Amino acid sequence: TLVTLDNVKVTDNRVTGMNDTDLGGGIYLFDSSLSMSDSIISINQAAHAGGLYFDNDYDGPTVTIKKSAIINNRANDGNGGGIYVGENGRLSLENVTIAENQADGEGTDTGMGGGLFMNANLAANLNHVTIADNWASYYGDAVAGEYLVHLNAYNSIFYYQYANDVCYY
Repeated sequence: TLVTLDNVKVTDNRVTGMNDTDLGGGIYLFDSSLSMSDSIISINQAAHAGGLYFDNDYDGPTVTIKKSAIINNRANDGNGGGIYVGENGRLSLENVTIAENQADGEGTDTGMGGGLFMNANLAANLNHVTIADNWASYYGDAVAGEYLVHLNAYNSIFYYQYANDVCYY
């Protein structure tokens, strides 16, 4: 399944429920591909993945985002304030801003990837991407990744003025 969003604003949504299923405040995708351009994901909240949650049971689906912004989203009790890419994901970002997102969590393994969290067995390509002024309570204010994550970043900026660890793997 391919979901296409062009010139769309996904804003001011809240996902509530059990913490394990409280995913994707703005957009939730499972075993589906997304093509998004000229769009904004902002002011959304969930336990995990405040802005966008993307996960797969198999290798194949891809999220492609161009000329868009993911701003001011919040993961209240987990990882991926802006974007959470789960297992077997393929992520492609071009001319994208990921800013002012938060990943807040208690204890270990939560509160990672204020802007972007990448879980496992995935590839991400970032071209002309700015990931700035995001915050994570545990690790990776801009970007955090767990095992078997392959990240290619070209002409991109990862920044947080007060960061101890802007990028964490």
